[in-house]
Amino acid sequence: MTTSTSRSENQVSALGLELGVSIPADAQVVGVKRESGIDDLIRVKLLVPPTSRDRFIAELPIPEGALRAGVGRLGSDDGFWNPHATAHIRSGSKALGDGHFLLIGIADTSGGTIVFLAKHGT
Repeated sequence: MTTSTSRSENQVSALGLELGVSIPADAQVVGVKRESGIDDLIRVKLLVPPTSRDRFIAELPIPEGALRAGVGRLGSDDGFWNPHATAHIRSGSKALGDGHFLLIGIADTSGGTIVFLAKHGT
C-alpha cells in the first residue's frame, strides 16, 4: 500500500522523529510518501533554507564529507521524489541499529538545500 500526504498534514517534528533526524522548523516539506508491506518505506523531500542548512547538515547521522556524488541508493524518480533530476546531488546511506537503513541525498541550490530522506526496513 502506498500513501502520499500533503504539506498541511505533515508536522516537521513528527517526521524528524520518524526518520531519526532533527529537521529544522523552518524547513519546507515538499512531499512525503509511505509504502507499507514487507519492507516499510518513508520518503521525505525537504527544502532547507540557507539560514538552517549548516546546523541541519552537521546534525545528520552521515557526515557531509561521507556523501558521494550521484543518487546512490535513492531509487527511481516518482513525482516529487526526483533525485535523478536534481543537479549536483550527493548521497549516502547508513545502517541503523533497528534493522532499518537511512538514505540521504543533498543538493544545494540558490533557494536553499534540497534534501531527500528515506528510511526503509530490511
